[in-house]
Amino acid sequence: MLQQILGLLWSLVMIGAILVLAYLCTRFVASRGVGERFYRGNLITVLERVPVGRDQKLLLVKLGEEYYFLGAGPSGITCLGQVPKQTVEDWEKAKKDQPAPMSFRQSLEQVIKQRKDKGGH
Repeated sequence: MLQQILGLLWSLVMIGAILVLAYLCTRFVASRGVGERFYRGNLITVLERVPVGRDQKLLLVKLGEEYYFLGAGPSGITCLGQVPKQTVEDWEKAKKDQPAPMSFRQSLEQVIKQRKDKGGH
């Protein structure tokens, strides 16, 4: 009986350790710039990256003081055109004027509040 309880406790400890390691890995990957963060080198900065298909993406890249619109895929990178500096500055201004997206927690709190207001559980 004692051996079964110890085996169960050991299993619970191991599951907890796996969950903690998964959480820490997720935090590490998120802090490394995966997602919507900028990719910055000395001379080249990727300002925006949008996936458009399997292994295909569109990139807005700043090279020195010039901006380029690129397509990237398995066959390579293609320059789709140069973007005027004023256009990029207008996009950046419009982006700053938009409200920040809600976090998961804020969204969940809003849904719970709406349900309570409707008389739900």
